[in-house]
Amino acid sequence: LFRSRMDMKRAFLNKRFVLIILAAAILWYWNSRRFFLEMDVLGIFFGTVGRSTVVYITMAVCNCVYGLSVCEDMQDHEIKNILCRVSLQKYVISKVLVCVIGTIAVYCLGTFLYLAFELTQYPLVSDSGLAVENLKEITTFGFMLPEHTMGFIFLQTLVNGICCSCMAAASLALSAYIRDGFLVLCVPPVLFFILIFVSNYIIKFSADVESMFWVVSTNQPCTLFFLYIAIFALCFYIGSCILLYFGIRRYEYEA
Repeated sequence: LFRSRMDMKRAFLNKRFVLIILAAAILWYWNSRRFFLEMDVLGIFFGTVGRSTVVYITMAVCNCVYGLSVCEDMQDHEIKNILCRVSLQKYVISKVLVCVIGTIAVYCLGTFLYLAFELTQYPLVSDSGLAVENLKEITTFGFMLPEHTMGFIFLQTLVNGICCSCMAAASLALSAYIRDGFLVLCVPPVLFFILIFVSNYIIKFSADVESMFWVVSTNQPCTLFFLYIAIFALCFYIGSCILLYFGIRRYEYEA
């Protein structure tokens, strides 16, 4: 618990955390002005966040929250001092846990900050807009529209944030082997692209990774969908812990 509190303070109580939230909001704003979108916040939200190359940039930005922490510990040779006071297992679990929480928090807060600005410019749902009709047909949470539009946006954003956190956790684990800050930041978008390619063209899932975890479009009921999300996320989190554990053990032997 002490290690987790220290990591939480390091991740959240600094200017970088606030700057990353602002950066995510600015990225969404910039992306929303590239195209003609619906004249309501719901349509703008889905058109902006749904499908774009900016998604990959945002993943890299959100990874800045704590994805580089292991790299920084290794470069400063601080990791040896830390492991004298806490076990390697606790160190690994704390790192992955804070990385996951931080990535979800920064992605969601950045998105909500951007949407708060859009709400000052446009209505949440427009009577003349086509967003409600379109999203009811293609998204898992479409049944919530238009009565619970904010709940719909929250769930969509949360699922996207969980997807970002999975990529960030994997990036954190690989940082014990790569040890180059720029390459570590590039891991989440590259890994997400690889997963999309594999699910689309090699395994050929009925719903590809992008549809399920970014557009959030499946033919499955919500309970089964959340089960898929939980299994997917747990596999990434547990796998990242194992990979990070052996990466740091390898670093100790090299040192």
